[in-house]
Amino acid sequence: MTGLIDTLRKLQGLDGEIAKLRAELDRWPAIIAEKRKDVDAARRTVEAKAAEIKAAKVEVDGIELMLKSGEAEVGKTKGNLLKIKTNKEYEAVLKEIEGIKAENSALEEKIIAGLDKVQSLEAALKEAKAEQKRAEGEVADVEKQARAECAEIETEVGAVGKQRDECAKGLSRDVLEVYDRVRIGRGGVAIVPVVDNVCQGCCMSLTMQEINNLIVSEDTLIHCRSCQRILFLENPAEAGYDVTEPEENPYENL
Repeated sequence: MTGLIDTLRKLQGLDGEIAKLRAELDRWPAIIAEKRKDVDAARRTVEAKAAEIKAAKVEVDGIELMLKSGEAEVGKTKGNLLKIKTNKEYEAVLKEIEGIKAENSALEEKIIAGLDKVQSLEAALKEAKAEQKRAEGEVADVEKQARAECAEIETEVGAVGKQRDECAKGLSRDVLEVYDRVRIGRGGVAIVPVVDNVCQGCCMSLTMQEINNLIVSEDTLIHCRSCQRILFLENPAEAGYDVTEPEENPYENL
C-alpha cells in the first residue's frame, strides 16, 4: 500500500472522528427543544387552570348576586303580608314566599358546589405550577449538561482538527479536492478497500485489469467505476494477488 493511500485512510479516519463529534453536538438542540415542549405544555396547563378558576369564581359571584336579590325579594314579599286583608290572599303570599325561599336554597347549593369546584381547581393549579417548576428545572439541568459536554466536544474537535490539518499537509491540492468531493458526495466515505475483487463501497465487481491497476499504482488514485470512491488493496500478496514485477525484456530496447 502506498504512502498516498495510507495518508488518505488516516485523513478519512480523522474526518470520521470529527463527524461523530459534530453529531454529538448536533443532538443537543433537539434534546433541549423536547424538554422545552414539556415546559410549554405545563405552562399551558397552568394558564388553563387559572382561566377555569376565574370563570368558576365569576359564576359563583353571579349566583351570589341572584341569591342576594332573592333574599331581598323574600323581605319585600313579607312586608306585603301586613297589607293583606283576606286569608286567601295571605295564603297566596305565603306560598309565594316559600317558592322564593326554595329557589334561594337551590342557589345556595349551587354556590357551595361552585366554591368546592374553585377549591378543587386551585388544588389542580397548585399541582400544575409544581409540574411547570419541575419541567423548568429539567430544562435548566439539561442546558447545563449540554454546555459542559459541548465545551468538551468542541475542545476535542479542535484537537482532531489540528491533526487533520497536519495530515492534509502531506497531500496535494488536487488530491484533496478529489478526496473531499467524493467524501461529501458519498456520505463521508471517500476511500474503501477491495475485497475478493469487489468494491466495499457499492459491491461492484472489478475486472482483472482494474485489479492490476490497483496493484501497480503508487501515486495514482484509482476510482470505482460505479460509486467513484477511491479504491485500495490491503496486503494484496496475502490476498493471493500476484504482486511480482514482470521480468525485463532484454530485446525491448533493441
